[in-house]
Amino acid sequence: MRQCITIFLLIAAMWPGKSGEAMCAPRPERVEDIQMRSLQSLSYFEKATDFAFGRSAALYWFRRNYSYTELDGKIEWRDEQDAYEPAAGEGNLQGSFNVDSYLRMGEKPVVFGGAEYVTGEKKNVCWNSASDYQLLYPYVLADSVGGSLRHEQYRFYGGYARVDGRFTYGLMASYRALQEYRQTDPRPRNITGDISADISAGWMFDRYVVGLSAGVRIYKQQQSVEFYDANGANTSELHLTGLGTYYGRYSGTTYTSVRYRGNGWNASIAIVPENGDGWYAMACYRHMKTDYRLAMINMATLTSLQTRNTSIGVAWRKSSGKFGWVLGATGRYEHRSGEENIMGSGSSTDHQPLQGEPMYRRDAGEFQIQAILEWKGRNAAWNLRPYAGISFDLERYAYPERKMELSHTTAGIAARHLRQNGKWLWSIEASGGFSAYTGGEFNIPEVQTDKRIYAYMSHWYSRHSENATVMGLDMRVQRKISENMAVFLSAREHLRLFEKGWKENLMQVAIGICF
Repeated sequence: MRQCITIFLLIAAMWPGKSGEAMCAPRPERVEDIQMRSLQSLSYFEKATDFAFGRSAALYWFRRNYSYTELDGKIEWRDEQDAYEPAAGEGNLQGSFNVDSYLRMGEKPVVFGGAEYVTGEKKNVCWNSASDYQLLYPYVLADSVGGSLRHEQYRFYGGYARVDGRFTYGLMASYRALQEYRQTDPRPRNITGDISADISAGWMFDRYVVGLSAGVRIYKQQQSVEFYDANGANTSELHLTGLGTYYGRYSGTTYTSVRYRGNGWNASIAIVPENGDGWYAMACYRHMKTDYRLAMINMATLTSLQTRNTSIGVAWRKSSGKFGWVLGATGRYEHRSGEENIMGSGSSTDHQPLQGEPMYRRDAGEFQIQAILEWKGRNAAWNLRPYAGISFDLERYAYPERKMELSHTTAGIAARHLRQNGKWLWSIEASGGFSAYTGGEFNIPEVQTDKRIYAYMSHWYSRHSENATVMGLDMRVQRKISENMAVFLSAREHLRLFEKGWKENLMQVAIGICF
């Protein structure tokens, strides 16, 4: 994988450009010292406007004025007393290797890329046998027994951007491969492939750059659930259709091979300043259709899910000497609509859709505002980030009529101190916040719902309608070993406490190098 990325970056670096043409954008000031580059990459102030770049590779030339690469190995442990989202399990233990690189290859081209390998186990996953639950919900294969799931994931991405005169253009692509499995009944085995590619172009005017991008996505997951116990199956696999409903006709232990097939596209527009300070704005629309097919009956489509996402963001950034500040707001709205097919009579050649009925709908969104303040000393920086936001989630099912609604308000603050002392660099961050349940409705008819599913859903709603306090501590220590390279060790501890006494704990430890 690392060889593939290296080859990609070398090819991108040799991409032919126009010669003899003056470049409109200013030449970036080089940042040579690795400690100073690390200080910038860790700063809230530098990260605050990342949302505007999104998948627009054409704008990446203006993202940083220095090259920076970071490689690390990481161990992550998550534990929950009672699963907040049973479909994601009560916790996990996993290790990962990550590399992320941004390289300026001269005055005009920029190449960037990265790779990730993750392996581990999710503990006590229940009511979900599929991978990528959040992407496919509500149409997943599930059961009430569950168990721990082993997983292994590879992901890599790369991109190229170039400035010629007043124009900038770029492309980027990513690929992810995932497999998840369990070695006790019920035994799901899921193999996933997810690929996307985007092309973008921009135009410089005055001191701003406007970028347009468009892209496509192809998603595939092959899933099968098997039972090896000589005493027979210990549960039934249900084809869930949302808010406590499921396809009774195909549920059981026979039709347990599913294919998820998704195709999507996206388009965005963004504006960023050439030299860091000024207005940042972005609007992005994404659409994806995912079919849920039964492999044992000629890939007949059982359900179809349409997912539409709209994201927006705006920020103002200003730096003056030792001081800098950012004011920003971001928002996201998602609409999901699901269609269930009425299938044929069931003869050997008639398991095919006769008519589709729109049955499921979900509308969810969130909006957040934040301010970032930074003060820089000679060898240190102080960051402060207060934030506040609101969110809502409304799900409906047509017949029998069902409804579930939640809304929350969040607020918090984070502070970070960065200090360089000779060959050493230190970073410490403390954060805290509160999430308040502000209203909702749980309208699931108990008499028309399987008892096991109703118990699961009522408990799920109880957990998600709790108030919660969050707090975290992040530390990093880094030592310079040459002018352009350093080694680092980082640790993270995040805690979420719920009003009914439940606790969620997340710990991470990483060691790596940067250059």
